[in-house]
Amino acid sequence: MQIKRHKIKITVFTLLIAVSVMLAGCVDFGASQAGWSGVVYGNGSLYLGAAGGKLVSLNSENGFYQWQETLDAGAAGGGLGCAPAASGIIYATPALEGDTLFAGDYSGKIHAFSVTDRQSKSVFLDETAPQPIIGGPLVSHENVYIGSIDG
Repeated sequence: MQIKRHKIKITVFTLLIAVSVMLAGCVDFGASQAGWSGVVYGNGSLYLGAAGGKLVSLNSENGFYQWQETLDAGAAGGGLGCAPAASGIIYATPALEGDTLFAGDYSGKIHAFSVTDRQSKSVFLDETAPQPIIGGPLVSHENVYIGSIDG
């Protein structure tokens, strides 16, 4: 009888640990994710990726703020699909070609953002299994090249 109770206690304890681990993916602990984008210069402005998936423009002569735009991350939730989606955190220096700023984000999207009319388009590099983009884009001969953590 005592062995049965001991087995039941172990089973309940194991189930509680398993449920706790699974539910941890559903909780937003409020940890701030900032990113660490470098700065690119063009058209008399400085452009960078900032916390929360924002693109920021500063005047290159005086450093004054000009504008900021939050990119649409479109990321999935946590491991179980129940945690809030992470914003499009930008880790790599954007690339500027003409008036278009290209930036990759941690949700796996590449963004093309017009600095003149502030319109943007974005696309997942791989919609079936998005991987974070942590390398900066390179624009050459009307093509955009970018690396992600999946190689």
